[in-house]
Amino acid sequence: MTWPVTCVCKGMAVQSLHGDREQCDREEALRDFKNSRVHILVATDLASRGLDVHDITHVYNYDFPRNIEEYVHRVGRTGRAGRSGASITLVTRENWRMAAELILILERAGQEVPEELVIMAERFAKNKRDKEMDNPRGGRGGGGGGGGGGGGWGGGGGGGGGWGRREGGGRRGRDEDSEWAF
Repeated sequence: MTWPVTCVCKGMAVQSLHGDREQCDREEALRDFKNSRVHILVATDLASRGLDVHDITHVYNYDFPRNIEEYVHRVGRTGRAGRSGASITLVTRENWRMAAELILILERAGQEVPEELVIMAERFAKNKRDKEMDNPRGGRGGGGGGGGGGGGWGGGGGGGGGWGRREGGGRRGRDEDSEWAF
């Protein structure tokens, strides 16, 4: 984890919460975060359920959760008790299959749905239909390669939300000019 090390070197107090730490160290990290001795807690899904920490303003998902339920639990750490909060989630092409589900969640929560997310869902659905038409018996073909794109999307718990676009370089897949490329 180089990001927490960078923060510490810049004088920012950071703690981590993950399964490879001893229980007493995890408890200390959570206590430090709750008592505002540290303002940044880098955590795995270990922190997505069962923790009640007041005044969390932001949740950043470095990787998209395995399913929408986990997404809801992760972003549910922010914006509690009528407060506003924001979540930002980095998205790669591998996550586009969940775009339609995320749209439903954001709409139910009264969040703005980014146009780019709608485009992702439409492109994924079109690609899926095209593949099904190419292979009507439902078999699976060989796989193609592709790199990650990136971007971010999220909805806050009680408000907020965010959308970010990938900036700078980053590797593109070999199908850069296909219908999947933005």
